[in-house]
Amino acid sequence: MDSKSFVHYVSPRLDGEKFSVPLNCSHVSVWQWMRARPRGRGFLDSVLHSFLRSLSILWISIVSITILIRYRIRVVHVHSPMYLIVALFNKAVGGVNYITFHGSDYYRVKNKCWFRLFSKCICRVFCISPQMIDGMSNIFGESRVHIVPNGIDSNLKNNEVVKDREGFLGVGFLKNEKGFSFLIEGYAKFVGEMKSLKKEYPRLRIAGEGYLRGDLEELIKKLGLCGDVLLLGHLDIDKMSAEYLKSEFFILSSVSEGFPKVVLEAFKSGCKVVLTNVGSCSTIVGDEYPFLINHSSSDEISKALVSIVDDRSFDFRGLRRDVLFKYSWENVMSKYDDQWSNDVFDA
Repeated sequence: MDSKSFVHYVSPRLDGEKFSVPLNCSHVSVWQWMRARPRGRGFLDSVLHSFLRSLSILWISIVSITILIRYRIRVVHVHSPMYLIVALFNKAVGGVNYITFHGSDYYRVKNKCWFRLFSKCICRVFCISPQMIDGMSNIFGESRVHIVPNGIDSNLKNNEVVKDREGFLGVGFLKNEKGFSFLIEGYAKFVGEMKSLKKEYPRLRIAGEGYLRGDLEELIKKLGLCGDVLLLGHLDIDKMSAEYLKSEFFILSSVSEGFPKVVLEAFKSGCKVVLTNVGSCSTIVGDEYPFLINHSSSDEISKALVSIVDDRSFDFRGLRRDVLFKYSWENVMSKYDDQWSNDVFDA
């Protein structure tokens, strides 16, 4: 893409979140219904939630189409199939469309008939995980599918200098796919092991909100961990950054993932990382990483926590440096840039 190209970003408005864009770019934030789907609260609550969510998606689509018309934009890159209306409109007026799938969004729609029709209006597809390639190739064709991982701003100040780190940190929406029940059960076994050895142990903090909060609170009480496990709820970007910076360890306990950006955020913040071998996790840290474990196993989590707390030999600093270079936004954006340039700007 040449330096004179202007990019317009449209995204949901999130309270407390900051969205920075490069030069030659504009950003429009639009209201979107972001609350978790209610569980066990009745039919009317579910209907109201679905209506408000659909209305907000339609509103973002209308705002986006207005921008397309106003600035005569011919290239659209959507990051969710929710906004297919924008891509369909752009195709109808002769534009070129791209889409990036981030994991669960693809798995929810891949077998839908409307999605296969939608695929006809897409020029190229980007996915963040090699595990998604085969299925997407069957729908879009192998030549139209490309892997582009998530990225991280590696130019921020070096956060390893933060002193007095303590505790384990887990981050994510409180839903089954994130495996927090396995994490809490594994942590309980870890605490038992440390107590038997008469050693001090770090507390566990989990940042995020979701429909499993009540179940996880009950599990914490059942295991006698009320003073050791804290559910922090949703945190804005500043508070979330502070949690990363004060945590010595980061735990990804997911049972399924695409490309978990929280792992990159943890490395950037200087955390020592335990993660399950799902999605692109092994691609990030390598198959031989000693703290890459099987998912859905509280025993494996417990053993990994004991091991990483006692570890004094692994070169976390070297791995952090390699990860941040490989997944810097400069490297990631160059992959998008190459495709945009080949398809549109050099045509």
